[in-house]
Amino acid sequence: MYTIKDLLRRAVLVNANGTAVVDGDERQSWAQFQQRVEAIASTLIKRGLQKGDRVAILSRSRYEWTLVDFAIFGAAAVSIPIYPSSTEAEVVHLIRHGEAKIAFVEDETQLAKLLPRLDELPSLERIVVLETARAGLPSKVLSLFDLQREGESEQHSSPQLFRETLLS
Repeated sequence: MYTIKDLLRRAVLVNANGTAVVDGDERQSWAQFQQRVEAIASTLIKRGLQKGDRVAILSRSRYEWTLVDFAIFGAAAVSIPIYPSSTEAEVVHLIRHGEAKIAFVEDETQLAKLLPRLDELPSLERIVVLETARAGLPSKVLSLFDLQREGESEQHSSPQLFRETLLS
């Protein structure tokens, strides 16, 4: 039996240059997809995410949701999917009850469900917005672009970090 992590590793070994993702006009190979997953997972690990920690994803189905979900698995954490149609109260309840350390949110609309109620979410350390053009985000908030860029730098300084977690 294979785990999700095993399936990604196997896809890269068997068909590294094959198409893994088609997102609009953009195509990504399995190797490119894995590189992005590793960059995000490396940042999550470096920022203290540990095996079994929970991470919420508040988004509709989209490429970035899959990317983030694989990164969460790669970091040996657990994802908590939340419907984007959930109310602010439902989102807060799910994140609080699930004790999520990180929440990935799709956009400013989903971010607005969390910002006014951060004081009710003591376990939530970071929010990552998948799609934002806003500059000057609050201190607990980061864009997916910045998170991935940080992970790419981390991969250069500690290339074994993700692989050690992935293979464990």
